Amino acid sequence: MQDNESTVKSTSQMLEEGLAEVLEATHFQRFLSFISNNPTYSYRNAIIILQQCPHATRTRVFKGWVKEGRVVKADEKGLKINALFEKDEDKDTPPSAPSKKKREREGDYKFRKITVFDISQTKPIDGCDTQEPESATPAGNIVRLKGRVAGYNTLLHDMSEVCRLPIIFKSAATADGRIGPDGIHIRKDMSQLHTVRTIANQIARVWLRAGCLHFAQLEIMAESVAFIVCKCLELDTSEFSFQHIPRYYNAQRDREMLGKLLDSIQKTSLFFIDSLDGLRTARRIGYSNMEYFLFDNKKTAIRLLGQGYRVYLVHPDQGNIFVTKKKELEQHEGPFAVSRMDWFGLGRLSA
Repeated sequence: MQDNESTVKSTSQMLEEGLAEVLEATHFQRFLSFISNNPTYSYRNAIIILQQCPHATRTRVFKGWVKEGRVVKADEKGLKINALFEKDEDKDTPPSAPSKKKREREGDYKFRKITVFDISQTKPIDGCDTQEPESATPAGNIVRLKGRVAGYNTLLHDMSEVCRLPIIFKSAATADGRIGPDGIHIRKDMSQLHTVRTIANQIARVWLRAGCLHFAQLEIMAESVAFIVCKCLELDTSEFSFQHIPRYYNAQRDREMLGKLLDSIQKTSLFFIDSLDGLRTARRIGYSNMEYFLFDNKKTAIRLLGQGYRVYLVHPDQGNIFVTKKKELEQHEGPFAVSRMDWFGLGRLSA
């Protein structure tokens, strides 16, 4: 118990120091860029990592880098974070961001410190072909983004499917996007890249608006989700997003809500990304999403099973197979499914 108390105390101190600055323009950009490369990390661990290594972009445990064909350089100091584990779980399992309150009450889980390393602390293993990811950087001030998007029409269809609202293009629209009674209205004369960003922003608004206290908070969260989702789609919107977000942030007003705000951004982004990936996988294997919604994220499957939802293993040649044990999910190499009602009812909060 004493170790847990020490862990919580040291973590709280790091958070207190980091939260005060994370929403300044450059710090917030760094935070969102890190989360987009590490979407399953809790926002608390993301801040703790950036406090220890401000230039961090992508982190793994030692064995995780070995699996990716990289090895930690000699004399590199690891980054300490806190992860919630089952009492008999492997200590080298990378941390995720599950719903913790129920688990802690049941006494089956506890915190442990684990060590991770940033990609800058590693090097390729001889003979392995690896490629370092690019991180988003600001590129000056512009009014709107320019650029084309590969698979643009399919992506628009998938975004509409995820939101379950029609996307309506308006030639005479004055705003880039807005939510109308008949769907999401999008200005027609924008570039493909700015259109995708705007749609992602508006979808996030649909999901987040009930929990926001005011318009500015909603705009910060929606644009942050749009940035993360687009970056995961290999689309860089930093030129727009990081001149847009600071316009709405007021430190005196919003700082007390910062923890909830960052947590919601992460969970909403992960739900969005899981949903788009699931639609692409379903299309690839010819799976109908009419009754069950397919998704690929194994950690999401494990979390949903732990929360009492009916989770299925998807076998293209056998259909859906209902499972009741975490081990069955861990051993499955294909996609998973839950009922459409459960998936969209869960929203980003359970993903």
